[in-house]
Amino acid sequence: MTLLMSDDNGSHWDAPRGLTPPGSAQVQPQMTIDSGDHRTVYATWLEDNQKSVVVAKSSDYGQSWSIVLADHAAVAAERPIIAAFNQQVYLGFSRAGKLRVATSKNGAINFSTATVDAAAKALPGGLTIDSDGGVYVAWSQYVSNRVLLKISKLEQSGSWTTSLMDISRAPDGCSDYHCAWGYMGADISIASDAAGVLYALWTSSIGGSPERVYFASSTTHGDSWSARTGVSNADANVRHARPMIAAGAAGQVRIAWMDSRHTPEWDTYSRSSTNGGATWSDETIVSAGKLSTSAFPVTARPDTSESAELQPPAAPFGGE
Repeated sequence: MTLLMSDDNGSHWDAPRGLTPPGSAQVQPQMTIDSGDHRTVYATWLEDNQKSVVVAKSSDYGQSWSIVLADHAAVAAERPIIAAFNQQVYLGFSRAGKLRVATSKNGAINFSTATVDAAAKALPGGLTIDSDGGVYVAWSQYVSNRVLLKISKLEQSGSWTTSLMDISRAPDGCSDYHCAWGYMGADISIASDAAGVLYALWTSSIGGSPERVYFASSTTHGDSWSARTGVSNADANVRHARPMIAAGAAGQVRIAWMDSRHTPEWDTYSRSSTNGGATWSDETIVSAGKLSTSAFPVTARPDTSESAELQPPAAPFGGE
């Protein structure tokens, strides 16, 4: 695992350095900053043929790290996602097709794992902790030739309640489990701002139309959501994938996705809002002409080590 750092909002970067010693393949990394202290950095990834979910912690802005094994099983895990708030760390992932969350109440010293939903073919897409400490996981479930896009909320009782955000068709030729981790499938992500407002961004397709990217918000801790709105200016025949979202101060939201408007190449686009998504900036192209359709393979079953992830930048807020 290799770390790059910048102290000027990405204008310049330090030389890459190894975060961990050489070992088994380490894949699907994710990183977050504790949204309570704005100092502690956490990273997660999979290793040991994706059987181990690992968490690294730095309390000095990435200068030194401690590493802990958060979860391990005989079956490979997929798509780790992580969020932290005042030393409470939540780590979502899929194992054996089921959505699980490992929780640490002591700053990633140790973790306990529970199943969020026993539904099969689940794929996590995002995790956030709001300003009141509420925990939310965005995920997709592949059912026959449909994709159910969901958000689950951790209740005070310790149980999870789930809201259905949208229903999409499965991607072409990928209606079975093999495509649950396909790049072209419907996906959903989630974020929360400093005021506790939740934001969701997802891709979905109705009928035989290409996937579009949609946005919604909640001011009721996820109990109700605004109507979905499209946020891409691409033509109707353009496919969209890999939605990502980040939020900072009250009302500040940044979104990114990939689309095929310059087919066969796929580009990454971003937009930002300062009023909670009521209006958006013009689209900004982040990475033009870097990927072609051939860069989007259908990945293997999660009990193999052959899968890989491709994600557009989450556009973090300056200094964080």
